[in-house]
Amino acid sequence: IEIFRRHAADMLGRQEVLVAWALAPLPGSRVEYFLEWTELQVAQGAGRAILFEHIGFNGRMLDVVNGQANLVPDQFNDIASSLVVLSGRWAFYRDVGFAKPYGAGPLLTVLGPGLYPWLPAMGIGNDELSSLRALAWP
Repeated sequence: IEIFRRHAADMLGRQEVLVAWALAPLPGSRVEYFLEWTELQVAQGAGRAILFEHIGFNGRMLDVVNGQANLVPDQFNDIASSLVVLSGRWAFYRDVGFAKPYGAGPLLTVLGPGLYPWLPAMGIGNDELSSLRALAWP
């Protein structure tokens, strides 16, 4: 999967961070996704991530904006095996309600924009994720 970024400048010449993302599928992968971002969403610091049921971005997927305290209603609790972070910095939790964070001691496991084809490689248990959220800092 490749991620393509398009940047835009506002009238004051400042660089807007993320206007659009596109994911191009790998051969054999069922990922085909395109997301449009507005400048307002970017200015508000919206985080966006896509969870996948199986390793390598396969199976069902769940689009998450800013966070989700409980993956049970979406039938995604203890199911995720891979992840694409489109924007933001994300923290991950073993239990609903942002309880039992992944990490070592007081440090959270935090992932930024990127492709994560196998969550255990990032220190997040396979089929163990119950909540996640975008963090406030850049």
